[in-house]
Amino acid sequence: MQIDNYSLDAQESACQSFAQLRGWQVVGIFRDEGVSAKSIDRPASKKMVHASEMKQFEIILVHKLDRFSRKLKDMIDTIDYFDDIGIALVSATEQFDLSTPQGKMMVNVMGSVNQWYVDNLAQEISKGKRQRAKSGDWNGTLSYGYTTPARLKDELTQLSGELRQSVITREYFQEAVAKIEENLEQYLDAHDTQAIPHYRDARAVVLAFEQYATGQFSASEISDILNDGGYRRISRDGTGLFAKDMIEKMLKNKFYLRMTSYGAKVKGMKRKWMEGNHDALVENALFDKCQKVKVRLKRDSNKNAHNKKRPYPLSPMMICIDQEIRWRGHFQDGYRRYLRKRNNGIAGTHVKVDEIENELIQAVASICLPSDWKKQVLLNLAENGKVKVDPKPLYKRLERLKKLFVLGHVTEEEYLVEHDNIQSELETYQPQNVIEIDEVESMGEILNNIKTLWDVATLEEKDKLAKMLFHKIYMKEKQIAVVETTAILSEIIRVTERTGFEPA
Repeated sequence: MQIDNYSLDAQESACQSFAQLRGWQVVGIFRDEGVSAKSIDRPASKKMVHASEMKQFEIILVHKLDRFSRKLKDMIDTIDYFDDIGIALVSATEQFDLSTPQGKMMVNVMGSVNQWYVDNLAQEISKGKRQRAKSGDWNGTLSYGYTTPARLKDELTQLSGELRQSVITREYFQEAVAKIEENLEQYLDAHDTQAIPHYRDARAVVLAFEQYATGQFSASEISDILNDGGYRRISRDGTGLFAKDMIEKMLKNKFYLRMTSYGAKVKGMKRKWMEGNHDALVENALFDKCQKVKVRLKRDSNKNAHNKKRPYPLSPMMICIDQEIRWRGHFQDGYRRYLRKRNNGIAGTHVKVDEIENELIQAVASICLPSDWKKQVLLNLAENGKVKVDPKPLYKRLERLKKLFVLGHVTEEEYLVEHDNIQSELETYQPQNVIEIDEVESMGEILNNIKTLWDVATLEEKDKLAKMLFHKIYMKEKQIAVVETTAILSEIIRVTERTGFEPA
């Protein structure tokens, strides 16, 4: 319902009747549902302006001028624009004629009154929010992790509807209802709009603060922890996944300390915090620790900006052998680590970069290449159709065959048979399916000097070496369980006497 007690349907009906009386044909209806007319910057209003540019109508009919816009500048500028392109603005309940000086003056007066209404309303709302904050009540959007008794009762109603529609099971319904009723019993004295901790979402807030305070997780990783734990944020479209930005706002929100505020969105006013009448979700010590961690992580991030260029060669390959949990590179307290985040009740853990990389390089260095290793590898690759031979001789054979056919030295049947044979051989040398001989020789050089190469390599060079050697590294807790090597290294390993790797 609008401020003048006319719903959108009632306004539309009045405009339809007005148009019918004058014999006007209605070619389009633009409705901004639930959006204030304090500005013309609204979805349907933008579409209306665009439609006017396309000359889809001659008249814009509004119920009242303040339904069009209550911002004086918006109204005057847009009316002038419509006047320039030959479109009239008409009010179904107000009489003004923009073709006369008196009509234009009347519109300006009405616009000024509407602008005053907006400014005065904003001032009164600000006063109301200030008084609510002084009384300990929340303002604006209620922070995630909290609800109200009225909202919990709405949840009960929604659950009942979902049960009737068979969207949820009776077991889920009974369990959820029990939690909501227990939540309501804890706050029997709270009024319907008072902020109280939500039986489920409050746990997500506490978990976020506790995990971030360890200093082992970034805001992005905290969002992953909450999402993996089944927690969801509340949005206009229902529920959604957490993201880095929401976690960062959550971690600095003093509402969780039993504080409330006003003035956050008032121009020229600094946000003021004061004591609230809701329960705190986190203690001051935990909140302060998170702020210190944030400062330290930012300092470390700036100090080690160069480490962002993939300083962790193995991180794209490392994965837990029993679950699809990936390891990531992580810098903390001056050490580079490979980190496995907490996931589905499994505790997070880490291993120092040097420890795991040295173990892998030592295993690679222990590979003993027999004297005829290259010959055996190339034979194996050739048998499997993976080795790439120079196709130039085949193209020469093809050209020679064409000349012989033109000169009449071979029959058409002989030409077609030999042509198909050469084409079949060429198809086996496609780059995406085969390995260059030079790549095999290069791998041999790398294996013979791997320890020296790894010790002197830059981080970027180590990244390239790792990709040449390894495909997947499966971890069991902090230990390497299985290593899948790249195709070339796998073939080399097959002709050696000793290996600690699982061929790819």
